[in-house]
Amino acid sequence: MSEVDDPEAQAEIDSDASSATDDRSDDESDSSVADDGASDVESESDVSTAEEDTCSDAPPAQWMSGKWGIGWRIRVGNTSEYDVKKIVKQIKGIPGVGYVMIGLSEGASGSRYIAPHSVLSKITRRATPGKKRDLFDEFATAFQAAGYKVLVYMATEGPSKLKHGAANAFDYDKKTKTAPSIENWKRYVKKRYGSADVNTLKKAYAEVIVKEYAERYGSKVDGWWFDHASFGNKKLLHSICKKANPKTVMSFNSGRLPNAMNSNPGLEDYTFGHPTPLRRYAACAPDNLRMVKVVEKSKDGFLYEKGKPSLGHLFMPMMHYWNKGKEPVWSEEQAVDWMSRTLTAGGAWTWNVPIDHRKRMLSPDAVSFMKSVARGMEQVKVEGGRKGKFTRDTASQGPSESAAKKRSDNLQRNVSREDREVDKFHETAVGVKQTFKSISLSYVLSYCGIDEQIM
Repeated sequence: MSEVDDPEAQAEIDSDASSATDDRSDDESDSSVADDGASDVESESDVSTAEEDTCSDAPPAQWMSGKWGIGWRIRVGNTSEYDVKKIVKQIKGIPGVGYVMIGLSEGASGSRYIAPHSVLSKITRRATPGKKRDLFDEFATAFQAAGYKVLVYMATEGPSKLKHGAANAFDYDKKTKTAPSIENWKRYVKKRYGSADVNTLKKAYAEVIVKEYAERYGSKVDGWWFDHASFGNKKLLHSICKKANPKTVMSFNSGRLPNAMNSNPGLEDYTFGHPTPLRRYAACAPDNLRMVKVVEKSKDGFLYEKGKPSLGHLFMPMMHYWNKGKEPVWSEEQAVDWMSRTLTAGGAWTWNVPIDHRKRMLSPDAVSFMKSVARGMEQVKVEGGRKGKFTRDTASQGPSESAAKKRSDNLQRNVSREDREVDKFHETAVGVKQTFKSISLSYVLSYCGIDEQIM
């Protein structure tokens, strides 16, 4: 086991434990968002459009009905350089946005967070900004003051990186094939709970990581979206978050993809709405249209399963990847069409957009596209709603769907070509490295008068 990064804090950590997190994110591997390979994935079930809940109180996610929002994720290393007011101004410049979804974890990696944490900040300094700044708190305070609801994106794998493993940790050591941040966390968990098995790690993530943030922010968190939730204890997460703020809404990415179904009845307030993994199709692909149709068949936007309501919600990346891309994969027409149909049916829609890490703000191209889409949405309202042009099943595609599929296929070919170029570069780099090593060895042997053949 590796030692704690801050030896002076060890005594304090050990005392706390006895009494009772990645530069690589899902924009590099979309599988880190998609939760279609976990061992405890729930199966997709039929949607009931009959209202089965007779409770007089409105479902918790009622406020999301007919609303859309924008989400983003920030790297931990440069949190001190962000101007919150600048990003709030960007969002305020996009008409119609009702809420934001902010990544509290660094993308899909559970080993780093954009806010201080009493345990992580001590056992692994680079896992959080330390006491320098609580960027999430600043975001939540500013956006709520500006009239927006605030949702949290969280990577459920936690500091132990149960989904992606040590090789994808921000501090992975190729020589030892270990990640000090993971070892530090497991060491802490074992000291506190007496075990560091998978179930205990899931429990610790909920009780140590999430609980502290949930209690600290309280009503500043209007909702949670837990990624790859099969790698966490969903019931415990639900209990902790609801206790910290009974009005908060929750969603768990746990089920088959693409999915806008009520996959976690009784635990989710709105559906996770994840599209087909991006390694297979671009988000605009017709394959994802089924999610829009599920919401359209719902009862005022809500999907009922076992008598429990969940608001139909779609969570879509705008670009080639979740957190980066040169241009939107969507045409303005298709974005307006799918969004308007979802919202008209009473559902909700969230866009995930890239951050311009150089300018420390949302990608200007993404913001520009959102403004165009917002204008299109306003036009739909003026026209009193409309049936979209992408309504045919993919089995019998009309001209518009064919165009969408062609666009998606072209985008995928471009991404594949880029990947091949990267692989080719890596192969070349490895070849050069090996050649250099060979030349260096030959030179040393020759200089020492050793026959290379005997080696």
